[in-house]
Amino acid sequence: MRYRMSRVAVRRARGKRRLKRVAAVSLVLLILAAGAGAVYWSGERARQRAAPPSGAAEEGRDAAVDPVTGPQTVIVFKTAWSGCGEETTRTETAGPALAGLHRADLVRRFPGWEVAFFRPGQVILRQVREGPCPDGVGDRTITVKEGRVVVFAGRPGSLGEMLWDTGIMVDSLLPADREKLARGLVVRGDTEVWRVLEGLGDTE
Repeated sequence: MRYRMSRVAVRRARGKRRLKRVAAVSLVLLILAAGAGAVYWSGERARQRAAPPSGAAEEGRDAAVDPVTGPQTVIVFKTAWSGCGEETTRTETAGPALAGLHRADLVRRFPGWEVAFFRPGQVILRQVREGPCPDGVGDRTITVKEGRVVVFAGRPGSLGEMLWDTGIMVDSLLPADREKLARGLVVRGDTEVWRVLEGLGDTE
């Protein structure tokens, strides 16, 4: 009888220890769950504070997808001339007359032009023209700058950008060539430029 009673006592003790372990584990899980919930809601509140109002987000997406010109938008017109391979550029500011236009509005306003680039600050319109270039398009002026032979777009009196610094020193040329270049030698197209440069006399 004493033996059976001791076994019952052992079982009861084991049961009590098991209940204590279950309670301890449950308490730990409860603490972890509470901590995770606090972290989630803290992050959610931070995201809500950082996120812009839904209307502002929609406005930003709309502006990126369908921009609109403003009075200060720079509109660049680029024309490629198939007859000579040249491109001419004309730039103007939109002003009140061309402000508030979407891409589709520009296509209707400028038939024959392709909208190649569109942002609120700048618009680039392109077109290709067949046939020979108009007068002056493709002109090159070979002349002298800072002692070297250089090539400009355009003609004397209305020179455009400097296209090339050839690196040829004017002192190495014949006097007749120096005189022609000092005045500005006008040729048509880049092929003619290289032909002239190859034919420049050399004093050495």
